[in-house]
Amino acid sequence: AIQGVLLAQEQAGLTKKVKVRIADTRADASQALMRTQQAVNQDSVIAVIGPIMSAPAATVAAWLGSNFQNIPMLTPTATDDGIAKMGPNIFQVNITMDNLAQSIADFATKCLNIREFAIMSPLGDYGSSMTTSFTRAVERRGGNIVAFRNYEEGRPDYKTEFDLLRDVRFKQENRRRNIARGASDLDAVSPKERKFYMSDSTFNIPGIFIPATNPGDAGAMVSQVAFNKISGVMLGASGWYGRELLISGKRLVDSSFFSVPALDMNSNNDGYSKFAKAFQERWGAEPGEDKVSGLSYDAANIVFTTLAKKPESLTNAINNTETFKGIYGDIKFKRGANTNTKIVTVQKGKFETLEGCKIPSVEAAKQKDAEAKKDSKK
Repeated sequence: AIQGVLLAQEQAGLTKKVKVRIADTRADASQALMRTQQAVNQDSVIAVIGPIMSAPAATVAAWLGSNFQNIPMLTPTATDDGIAKMGPNIFQVNITMDNLAQSIADFATKCLNIREFAIMSPLGDYGSSMTTSFTRAVERRGGNIVAFRNYEEGRPDYKTEFDLLRDVRFKQENRRRNIARGASDLDAVSPKERKFYMSDSTFNIPGIFIPATNPGDAGAMVSQVAFNKISGVMLGASGWYGRELLISGKRLVDSSFFSVPALDMNSNNDGYSKFAKAFQERWGAEPGEDKVSGLSYDAANIVFTTLAKKPESLTNAINNTETFKGIYGDIKFKRGANTNTKIVTVQKGKFETLEGCKIPSVEAAKQKDAEAKKDSKK
């Protein structure tokens, strides 16, 4: 993080005009607040870049947002929802978990027209937060969570969890059949019928959201869904993005969809390539894949480029700027939170970024149909 900020300062030519004061928070909220208070009371602080972790960032944001709204705080990496809401001067450069969950829920309901969802959530804070945000987003859009199960990541088999999921779905489908039959007891079912459905039938749940924390586990879970005879559109978030998804999930992850921050690290991304080269030359090492140095570089650049315009209020100037050019992609703040997310799908073993509701396989099928009709007329 420090290397990213110092590189941005040097490139902006501000090593003499702007002093960078570095404070170690030890990833502790009380330490972060104490260090920030010391800096603000002792120096003419114009901006705060950090803290890096969500808990210290939230604590510092609450204090700055209430007492020093003229000092913008840009946390490069914190992802907890609500930090940016603590004041008009608080900004989150990284995409929050809430925005990621809202993005995939919005795509699934609007573009795929899915209204019923199951959630398989990994145990832990990340899974819990993503599940809460996704559930809230789906329900606001008129959808329903029809089944939910927790699971512990890293295990080889989840038959118990999927059996419970299948049981919930069976009861729902059985009630629908009884309603269609006009049965007086909507939960009535013969043991034979239940045994047949539970052992041999594939249960369909239109949308299955699995907020896995890493690509390997995401691919493994997609395989487990198919093995346990459950079908539906597979949905995820940024934890899915990586080659391990394609390796562990194989062809089963085709036509899955997940939301990611609009952070492009491809070789054809000129902004990132220039940053990576400059970082290597300055520090003798490549920037980390965790994006901490890159996001910190972006946060510092937002401060330095805005300062160059000599605004009356640095906070207002950042708020009034529609888009900042980041090394991974555009940064768009809405109420202090970066909202620039993308939907990624897997098609024939390759990642593809979607624009709006244009899904490659669907668009190709439409084009094929159009060509067939054209040929038939000829």
